[in-house]
Amino acid sequence: MRVDLPANHVADAFELTVQAQVDLLMIELNMNGGGQIICITNNKEYTWQGRKYEMIPFSLAGEGVSTQGEAKRPKLTVANPDGAFSAFIAQGKMDGATITRYRMTVADVESNINRFQRNVWRVSKVMSMNKSLVTFELRAPLDGQFFLIPADAFYPPEYPHVSLQ
Repeated sequence: MRVDLPANHVADAFELTVQAQVDLLMIELNMNGGGQIICITNNKEYTWQGRKYEMIPFSLAGEGVSTQGEAKRPKLTVANPDGAFSAFIAQGKMDGATITRYRMTVADVESNINRFQRNVWRVSKVMSMNKSLVTFELRAPLDGQFFLIPADAFYPPEYPHVSLQ
């Protein structure tokens, strides 16, 4: 799996003092949600590319790829201020919602530069919910029960002198 990183992220990795990075999270509710989009960030509020990202704490744990090449299923834990996400969950608007994380330097966000590393997941299930926190299990867009892989097929050899015995 090849990941293309912005050049400034690669250069920053080799510096003695790294620049601060920020994660912007865009949550697109499913069609029952009317296409509503929620934009959040861990840091202060930002406006980037015409969207306002509000400060709501979240953590994303367990992302990456296993040694066999399988995409892991990360856990997204989000603060639930005044039960804001509880209503969306009860109405089924978070089922299959698309989560997009934009990772970039603070300088790029503040300068409104469109340079980022992007990851996309879908909400597969709500793992836990209370009045202060909600935890979602995320999956890659093609990892799910509705994704079908065609069955293997046998095709005879092209040459008649080749056999399988």
